[in-house]
Amino acid sequence: MKSRLLAPLVALIIAAWIGSGWALTALEIAKKSLELDRSPTKVTTYKMIVTNKKGQTRTYRFTSHEKQYPEGSKKIIRFLEPADAKGTGLLSFERKTADDLQWLFLPSQKKARQLAASNKSDEFMGSDLWMEDMATQTAEKFNHELLQQVMLDGVQCYLVESKPKPGVNSAYSKTRSWINTTNFVALKMELYDKKGALIKTINNKKAEQISGFWTITNVQVVTQDKGKAMTEVQIEKREYNVDIPDRFFTQQYLESY
Repeated sequence: MKSRLLAPLVALIIAAWIGSGWALTALEIAKKSLELDRSPTKVTTYKMIVTNKKGQTRTYRFTSHEKQYPEGSKKIIRFLEPADAKGTGLLSFERKTADDLQWLFLPSQKKARQLAASNKSDEFMGSDLWMEDMATQTAEKFNHELLQQVMLDGVQCYLVESKPKPGVNSAYSKTRSWINTTNFVALKMELYDKKGALIKTINNKKAEQISGFWTITNVQVVTQDKGKAMTEVQIEKREYNVDIPDRFFTQQYLESY
């Protein structure tokens, strides 16, 4: 009889303990989601299909080499196709304690150009992605709020709102992310402009485990006011923990095409 009376009390104590001490914070959720596929190095081959307002499509292929450093992440993107984009490159330094840096290289100009903060909202190769979208994101640069838990397409998700911290340059005023509570894959993201209006939606259509890392392998991006326009990005190949020389992340290498 005594054990029956104690059981509900023990359950309440355990529930309170879990709720107060073990519940994930919004920052922890965002960090887990952003760092799902983060490893010391990774090399990726992408296919990007850009559909314009008239429904016409253009297909690009490019590679990305990314490496983690104590001060942040470094990434270099190089285009393979089509012929008129071949050799175009983008070098990004994501810095944990300072503004990110980016350099764009066009073969016709022979020299890389450092992008200003105002270039963060420039379209990436005419797609629905912006230059800022091509850089690695760090959770600590944003203030995060867990709005609620919701269902999205039958999947339980954390709905997290993220806003740039004061002093952080971003083309967006906020992002809302629907993050799978089980594997922390962000299934959907809404990005808002400086005036607070929804500007684009990112739907992560497919995720799979590659070498033990949850990897988003198919992404669709839609800009609200561009009619039929849409951008689809597919991963054709992803390798984790491969050797990448430090010289890959220099302006000299970016311009060496």
